[in-house]
Amino acid sequence: IKANVDQIDKDLEKMLMVVTNLSSVIGYDKASEIAQKAYREGKSIKEVIKELNLEIKGNIDELLDPRKMV
Repeated sequence: IKANVDQIDKDLEKMLMVVTNLSSVIGYDKASEIAQKAYREGKSIKEVIKELNLEIKGNIDELLDPRKMV
């Protein structure tokens, strides 16, 4: 069995749990709003942040990295 790394990366990007890392930066309510919109529209958290033109303090890729949640 060989892992499909590209598919794993795509799936990780769509995981809504990464919004948890943002709650300390943008607040729970805004993070929840982003997660709900991403879920409803089948988008990633990063896509929704870009759509809403939100400015996030810090490196967004690092904040949304699920490996940082451990």
